[in-house]
Amino acid sequence: MTWMDTPLREQFIGVIMRFKKMDLCPPSTVCLQASELAVMGRASAGCVWNEKGVCVSEIQQALHISKPAVSQTLNGLERKGYIIRRIDPDDRRKITVTITPSGRVVLRDAQQSFDQTLNVTLQQFGDENTRTLVELMGRLMDILEDNARAR
Repeated sequence: MTWMDTPLREQFIGVIMRFKKMDLCPPSTVCLQASELAVMGRASAGCVWNEKGVCVSEIQQALHISKPAVSQTLNGLERKGYIIRRIDPDDRRKITVTITPSGRVVLRDAQQSFDQTLNVTLQQFGDENTRTLVELMGRLMDILEDNARAR
């Protein structure tokens, strides 16, 4: 039997898929997907120090996600009316992103909901388990990133 045929491999894949499906927002709130929350949070933080918005490339670099993934997320957020994309007047090759007033409300509510859920979860999980999980997930991501670069 090879490693690829073991029940442990199937359990690993099953747990990863459960993470992907998980919804951290209560049903009564407007919920953002994790990628939407991350992109809006980064765009919102960028707007604090730069009133014209944050560049798409800055979001991509800060969040370590691909340009197509950022574009897809921004398309959805724009359709919902949470962000506005504009051509940077100082450099027409760049697109800037700003959060709309309704986007700020949704972001604030989603962040509060996420923080509350995360705090309860981490409290139940415990400090030692959380430290161990962070260490193991960090090691796993290092291996996955190294393997991706080697391809």
